[in-house]
Amino acid sequence: MKWVVVVIFMNMTDVYIFTDPTFDTKDECMTSIMNKKDIPGYIEKLYQEYGEAKSIRAINCLNEKTIKKILTQQKSI
Repeated sequence: MKWVVVVIFMNMTDVYIFTDPTFDTKDECMTSIMNKKDIPGYIEKLYQEYGEAKSIRAINCLNEKTIKKILTQQKSI
């Protein structure tokens, strides 16, 4: 099971899921999102996607199974 970085923006409706990189463990993922050398890459990717700096509420690591479960629940609402 792979772990990915998930960004929740301040409006609480926009979410960005990084599909690259992926991690084998939650610890590896958490280490990356707190690593000062990796952070600029995440920020650059978000800027490329949105064309602006968006206020971030939270960043976390989730496994693919959890993400699929959340998305499935959202479709049924």
